[in-house]
Amino acid sequence: MHLRLSFQQTTDERLLVIAEVSAASSPGSRSACTLTAFDHEDIFLQRVIAAGLDDRATCDLISAALLTVSQPTRPRAWVELELDLRQMAALGLEQGQPESESSAPHLPFTGNMLAFHQFLLQAPTPFVMLSGPEHRFTFINQPYVELIGRTSKEEILGKTVRAVLPELEGQPFFHLLDEVFRTQIPYVGIEVPGRLRRPNGLGYDDRHFDFIYHPVVGQNGKTSGIMVQASDVTEKVLAREVSERREQQMFRFWEELDTIYRSSPAAMALFRADDLTILRLNGKQAEWMGSTAAELTGRRITSMPFHNPLYVSLLRRAAAGEAIRDYVFRDMFCDEVMPVRIFRLSLTPVRNPSGEIEAVSSIAVEHLSGADAGEVCVRAESLPVL
Repeated sequence: MHLRLSFQQTTDERLLVIAEVSAASSPGSRSACTLTAFDHEDIFLQRVIAAGLDDRATCDLISAALLTVSQPTRPRAWVELELDLRQMAALGLEQGQPESESSAPHLPFTGNMLAFHQFLLQAPTPFVMLSGPEHRFTFINQPYVELIGRTSKEEILGKTVRAVLPELEGQPFFHLLDEVFRTQIPYVGIEVPGRLRRPNGLGYDDRHFDFIYHPVVGQNGKTSGIMVQASDVTEKVLAREVSERREQQMFRFWEELDTIYRSSPAAMALFRADDLTILRLNGKQAEWMGSTAAELTGRRITSMPFHNPLYVSLLRRAAAGEAIRDYVFRDMFCDEVMPVRIFRLSLTPVRNPSGEIEAVSSIAVEHLSGADAGEVCVRAESLPVL
C-alpha cells in the first residue's frame, strides 16, 4: 500500500508520526489517516531499522525524523513510500490503532546494531558514529570517507575527529560537536562553509555542507556519542551564487538602460499592440504629447482629448507587423512660436517567444525645431497627414 509519512514534535517532546494510507494501485485516493506518538525519536528510529525497508526509504525516514526533532519549526515535509502490512506493523503504524502509542515497546538498540550498521554501510548518504566526548570514530561508511577526502576507513576508525581532520581547527565543527555532546540538543547545519584537505594532501578546498549532529543518549540519560549525517552542497551553493551575481549584473544593466531611457533626447514609448495603451514612455515622449509620464501611462492614445491621427495610423501598421524606419513625420502642433515640428520616427513590432506581436516600440528624434523649422515648413506641407 502507498504511505505518506510526516513528523511533528509535541510540546512534551514526543515524536508524532502522521500517516496517510491508500491502496498501492491508486495513490491519489487516501483511505485512512493515523497519528502515532512515540515517547522518544529513538523508539521510532529503532523500528525503522528493524522494518526491513530498502535503503532509500530507511534513509529518508531517518533524515525526516531527525530534522523534525532538530528543527521543530521546520515546514512539514512528506515522505512517500510503498509498504506491506508487515512493514507497517514493524513501524508501529497499523491501521486503526490508537492515536497515541506512548507505551510502544522499546526495542533494545543493541539487538538491532547489526541491522543498523548494515543499513549505514549501504546508505548513499554519508553517515558517521562518534563515541565519547573526544568524538572517536566508531563507524563510518564509504560515502563519508569520500566526503572528507580520505582513502580508506582504516585510517579513520578508532581515531578522534581532531586527529583525522586537523584542518577543521578554527572552523565551527569541533565546537558544535562539543556543544551537542554536552547539551544533548541536536544541531542542523545548512550550507555551512568549511575547508578540507584535498585527497592528494596538496592544498585545501573550500566547500559547503548540510549536516545533522544528533546525540546518542543511553538509558542512563548520559550522552554516549553523536550520529552524524552530512552531504556536500558546494555545487548547489556555487550555482546559486553565480545565478545571484548574474541577477545583480542584469539588474545594474537594466538600471543603466532605464537611466538612458529616461534621459534620452529621443522620444521613446511602448504601446500595447491590441488597443494602443501606453505601457511606458520617457519624459521626452510625454513632453511631445503635452503631459507627464505618470499621467499618460496606462491610457489609450485614442482616448486622449488630442491624438495625432497619422501617428495612430502608423502605430496600427506596426501592430499589424510592419516595421517602420526613419519615417519623416510632421507634428500637428503649428503655432506662432513653433510653426511646425519635424520628427524622424521608427516603429518596431515587439513579439513574444511564440512570435505573437504584443507591443509596439516607438522612437522619435526631433529633426528640426525652433526658427530652423520655418525653412522646412513649406517642404513639410507636402508630407501626408491623415
